[in-house]
Amino acid sequence: MKGKCALITGSTQGLGYAMAQRFAAEGCHIVLNGLGDKAEIEHKRRQLESEHGVRVLHHSADLADPGQIADLVETAQRTFGAVDILINNAVAPAKTPQAVVDKLHAEIVKALQNPDIKELLSKQAMQPVGNTPQEFAAFLAKDIAMWKEVATMANVSVE
Repeated sequence: MKGKCALITGSTQGLGYAMAQRFAAEGCHIVLNGLGDKAEIEHKRRQLESEHGVRVLHHSADLADPGQIADLVETAQRTFGAVDILINNAVAPAKTPQAVVDKLHAEIVKALQNPDIKELLSKQAMQPVGNTPQEFAAFLAKDIAMWKEVATMANVSVE
């Protein structure tokens, strides 16, 4: 992982920031993305750099705007040469009204269908998928079951 670039959306707090910390600990350069207090985000950015010896940048792209998504990816590519790991962690807080979740999903799918975004991601060997929360939950359940079976067959245990 050392020297790779991880672009993580929704990474200025919560689970997204925790993922950024973990990837940075493995030696990945990080592209933080999200909104929030600029001073707090800058503090977190510097902290990741100093604690893990990696380069970290923050980009506040609005993921509902294809132009800003393109700028986010292009900035990461210019800075780090490539985006090796892309994690879309743009989520809504628990108890967000279903209408808002549906709107957010529709906007993300629309952005992912934009030909310029598709081409940009394709050049990085990425395939955009705009799953609903239910489809994503089903995907995770299937993936977890598969890897649990692999771990069991290999006698792997969690320490």
